[in-house]
Amino acid sequence: MITMITGRGNGKSLIIEVAQGNPGCLQFLMELYKLPNGIETILRLWKYGIKGSRAYQLWNDCCGRNAALAAEILEATDMEKLTEEELFHNIDQPRGLKFDIEEIRQREPIRKEGYLMKKHGMMIMGKVPKGACPECAMVHDPAMPHNQQSLAYQYRFYDQEGRWPTWADAMAHCTEDVKERWIAALKEKGIEVK
Repeated sequence: MITMITGRGNGKSLIIEVAQGNPGCLQFLMELYKLPNGIETILRLWKYGIKGSRAYQLWNDCCGRNAALAAEILEATDMEKLTEEELFHNIDQPRGLKFDIEEIRQREPIRKEGYLMKKHGMMIMGKVPKGACPECAMVHDPAMPHNQQSLAYQYRFYDQEGRWPTWADAMAHCTEDVKERWIAALKEKGIEVK
């Protein structure tokens, strides 16, 4: 999994990259590494760009040096119980602000744990290029279908639904006239949309 996401061969490379030479952060990462889902949490730090002194501040100031609490905060952010804005607001203070974990635990998650995590122990990284569609990572008019051929779209859909997307899925959010035009254009290319 680490190789797939970071292009590197082992957890040590990931830890070195996230620590950025900060000894406090390295201590935090070693605490995370001991947890059952420690590598996943370290990947979440990497995903959100929380490295070096920022990661240390999350652990030390915002979570009272409790690695399990920091892992829970990052998981809550992934599940959208906590917004990225809230996460960064607490971290990026001269002295990080503590999280009200009890209040966060009471929130309803917007995004549930994905199929890939349950079945394969993998997670989808949510970053897309600036200006790109958050679903398919392509630049397109929001009224148009997602790019069903985009690997980002295919894996995100698979993670949510447990099956691969069809063109019908990619255009489910479109108006009927847009769907009709796309179905006709795809039919000309030999693709039947059911």
